[in-house]
Amino acid sequence: MKKISKKFGTHLRNVRKGRITSEALAKEVGINRTYISQMENNGWIPDIDVAMKLSTSLCDTKLFDIFLEEKMPKLLNVKEFVSLKQELKKSISALKPIRDERLSLEKEIAALKKEQAALKKK
Repeated sequence: MKKISKKFGTHLRNVRKGRITSEALAKEVGINRTYISQMENNGWIPDIDVAMKLSTSLCDTKLFDIFLEEKMPKLLNVKEFVSLKQELKKSISALKPIRDERLSLEKEIAALKKEQAALKKK
C-alpha cells in the first residue's frame, strides 16, 4: 500500500456510501475496516488483490480503472492487464444480480425492523 492520490479513495467512498458500511465491505473483502478508512481518507492505494475484491464486491469497474491508472502501468504488461480486466468484468457481471438482491433484502429487513419497533411502542 502506498499513498498516491485521493482519486481512488474518493471514488471508493462515493460508491460505498448508502450501499454498504465500511465494516461490512471490509469483512466481505477480507480486510480491516481501518484499511477502508485509510483508502477513503488518506489516499492509500491497495494492492491488486484488494482492488479487484473491492471492485467486484461493489460491482464497480471504474474503481478498478482508477486503480489501474494509478498503479498498474508499473506492475503488469499489457497482456496481463487485458486478462485481469476481462476477469474482473466477468466476476462483476456474475455478482451484480446477487449484490442487487442482497441490497434489496437489506432494505426490506430495515423496513421490517422499523415496523417492528413501531409496533412495540404501541
